[in-house]
Amino acid sequence: SFDIGEEYSIRSTITYSNETNRLYIASNHQDNHAAIFSYELEADGMPKISSVCKWVSTVEGGGTQSAPVIYKGRLYLGGGGHTMGSNEPFHVLDAITLKEVYSVPILSKGSAGISTAYASEENNWQVYIYMVPYSPNANDLSELWIIEDKQGQTEARYEIVENIGRKQYCSQSLIVASDGSLVWYNDGGYLYCYENSAGIFDDTKNHW
Repeated sequence: SFDIGEEYSIRSTITYSNETNRLYIASNHQDNHAAIFSYELEADGMPKISSVCKWVSTVEGGGTQSAPVIYKGRLYLGGGGHTMGSNEPFHVLDAITLKEVYSVPILSKGSAGISTAYASEENNWQVYIYMVPYSPNANDLSELWIIEDKQGQTEARYEIVENIGRKQYCSQSLIVASDGSLVWYNDGGYLYCYENSAGIFDDTKNHW
């Protein structure tokens, strides 16, 4: 066993990446900051302690219960380190150095739901990330955030689709199904499935 430190608590799933051969542990610092530890793995599967990389957010009142998601050298991490939410935005980091590339101002609790269906070398591995905020917005509407990212991108690009499903708190991750459908549920007990229609988000075909 190994210890990341008494001042850190883990509230999410530990992640391993075949791309980097590294283990990623998202945690919460006792001063309410999100943090990530990353380790190379030894031949026996144990973390190589001397290989540790560490990133700690500077956001006050932050934290995370999101599991890191890694694709093509980019690491994606949501927030939500506290029982009633947190001030932690969505972060994009370099998966090797853990240097932050940029952040997106969505306050969520789930892990990133990523579609790689359109990613190619020609478009610098363009992905679409789908996130649902923890609480309804100031206008009391439910939202779906669609975040675009690709290699070399250094600024946030996203759009917000309002009035998606019934307004309610959501502490869950959104899942991208194999056919491109978006699936999630919220604290109101509703399960949603929005179909993908010719590559366009279709809000006319939803079920719960």
